[in-house]
Amino acid sequence: QHNKNTNEDSKTSIVFENLMLLPDIVFWDILRASASSNRDVLPEDAGLMVGDFSFWPKWNPNSKYDTGNSNYVEPDVFFRFANIDVIIEAKYSDNRGQSREEWEREFKAYLNEFESDKKKVVLLAVGGNPTFQPEPDLKVDKHKCPIVKYSRVSLLNSVLSFEKNELS
Repeated sequence: QHNKNTNEDSKTSIVFENLMLLPDIVFWDILRASASSNRDVLPEDAGLMVGDFSFWPKWNPNSKYDTGNSNYVEPDVFFRFANIDVIIEAKYSDNRGQSREEWEREFKAYLNEFESDKKKVVLLAVGGNPTFQPEPDLKVDKHKCPIVKYSRVSLLNSVLSFEKNELS
């Protein structure tokens, strides 16, 4: 449904559309369990998913916070849970492609869209991480956004572990 005919986008769509078929609490538990860095910034309970999720939303690039983009800023996936908003930036490769500059643009664009909601937000960097050392939070004015890194393999292992341990 959300395939933009590129390997990265179809891979992202397949992974997250299928994870979303799980109950919200299970989906969140898998996201928490598979975090490769900064897991402690993720709340134990994200709450239920509220509103619609979005694949490749097009956010305002420069209303209050200038992202440097002229048309829009497009994270890969955006989820709103009752207790936290989640921006996902996914890369095809498991060991290269993520960049802090892209994360900063996405956080600024998030604030352009949702600042008035005053919710906690986190950016999940899925794949494309050459290391899993914790990253400093993104900061814009008084707002902060933690970065949580994932490997696609750790996400798969969490799904397999859940299947083995919870369903048996």
